[in-house]
Amino acid sequence: MVNLKRNRVAAERLVTLFLENQPLLVARMEAAQNKGDLLALKDVVHDIRSNCVLFSAQRAVDLARDIEFALHEAAHTEGLIVDWAGKTAALREALNDMAHELSQYHQQQQP
Repeated sequence: MVNLKRNRVAAERLVTLFLENQPLLVARMEAAQNKGDLLALKDVVHDIRSNCVLFSAQRAVDLARDIEFALHEAAHTEGLIVDWAGKTAALREALNDMAHELSQYHQQQQP
């Protein structure tokens, strides 16, 4: 939120959009992981990382980058074993924590 405090209206709109989309992003990530669809997982993790960068959510950004790196390695290394469930669970937890913090921020901004 440090990056957005200068423009409160924009910050509040971005927070609202994130809070609305976060459950959908998590659902897409979990569906891709459950199906073993690495292309869909790559797409959703990129979307997640892009959202998290806006809020300087470094933990979530780092976890998303880790998944993106593992996806790249998996695409280029035959037989590579990756704990996709563990990686996506950690990112889901970080997103839930982020949503909780942003929800608190959003409530504080209401008159």
